[in-house]
Amino acid sequence: MTMQQFVRRTDSGELPGHEFFTLASETPLAVLGGVIHFLAVGAPDARDWFAFEGLRFALLPAQSLSQMEIGYVATFADRLEAFKAAYLHKTVDQRVESLQELRRKLDSLRAPQFIVNELIPRMRLLEGETSIVALLPAPEAPSAPLAAPAPTIDLLGTVVGAYSMILDDRVFDLSAVSPRLRSDLIVHFGNEHYGLSCRSRLVKTVEIEYQTALKHALQEQAIAEIPERMQALRRLEVETRNLEAGLATGVLSTDHKLYRGREYSILRAGDTWYACIEVPRYVVEDGGGALYRFDATRIGVLIPTNPADAMGGGKAVVLTAYEHMFVSSVSPYASICMVKPVSYYEALRRLPPADAICTYLLDARRTLTSGHHAGNDSTPHHSIDSYSDRIVSRADAEREGLPIFPYRRGL
Repeated sequence: MTMQQFVRRTDSGELPGHEFFTLASETPLAVLGGVIHFLAVGAPDARDWFAFEGLRFALLPAQSLSQMEIGYVATFADRLEAFKAAYLHKTVDQRVESLQELRRKLDSLRAPQFIVNELIPRMRLLEGETSIVALLPAPEAPSAPLAAPAPTIDLLGTVVGAYSMILDDRVFDLSAVSPRLRSDLIVHFGNEHYGLSCRSRLVKTVEIEYQTALKHALQEQAIAEIPERMQALRRLEVETRNLEAGLATGVLSTDHKLYRGREYSILRAGDTWYACIEVPRYVVEDGGGALYRFDATRIGVLIPTNPADAMGGGKAVVLTAYEHMFVSSVSPYASICMVKPVSYYEALRRLPPADAICTYLLDARRTLTSGHHAGNDSTPHHSIDSYSDRIVSRADAEREGLPIFPYRRGL
């Protein structure tokens, strides 16, 4: 099959409409030197103008056709890429279209790879364990971009014409004429006069021409990208196989607990992973000396594909239903209000991700136990004196060996 025969297999999918044609169907326009000009009244001294039956309209420049096309491609990049993928799916090989699904699958394995190779070893060191080694191999090949960037398209000027006039839902070609030409319609632009040719096309017809040319351009680019796409596919297949081989060892089973130390742990809920820290029972002492006993809980931080994204306000949650001044609601996965400045999270992101997550968990636990102080002007979700049913005597707290933290301590 020749390249030309290959390209002529047009895709039945519709591409998004171009706003130029909506604009052209709603208002008169002039395209001069590839730049769109609007018509305006009340400017008799305008350098560029359009005369019609004794009336003169100023020509006001706006965007160029090229600029409009750049905006169109940027806005609809995903849909243009989908058109190319669908075209290749129909005409070449279904494996090419599988790039997107393979990328999603690989991304779903990034979190467990980070957890096993970096986060669990770090937690074990913090727990005092030794002889920590990575359990999953690193990828043999780097991941490649999903596909080439969205196409650079410069078709609008070719289809519409660099010098044209849009009137009454029709596109007229403009051609240079003698300034002495007697005509009801004349365009003056720069040092030239232009007249309307007898040839005209409906705006809708021009739009169809543009859509057809755009489809052919996308199909040709898709074909040109096949070597790169196939190379990306092979790299993704290798990388995915490496990770899946490690997972098949049973290290990352479907068990609820992946790792459990004295303080730190990794929990799995479906396809979601949480780095966790234990919060034993403790007591908080109010400014008046009243003691409030709080239950044990577990704090978790969801591990995303990119571990650095775990750092942010509200990302630390309690994994059990929990009553506390700094917890938004009494329900599992409620967020902890830590009242940290942006600089705190920026500093965490400068740490190795495993260190940052463990530090974040430790600070979240400190927030629950002793996060309020005299210089803290934030308002907790709940007042401490609303937990009167949690009041305990000092003798009971000491007998149970519960640590006591001052609520309104000094800085």
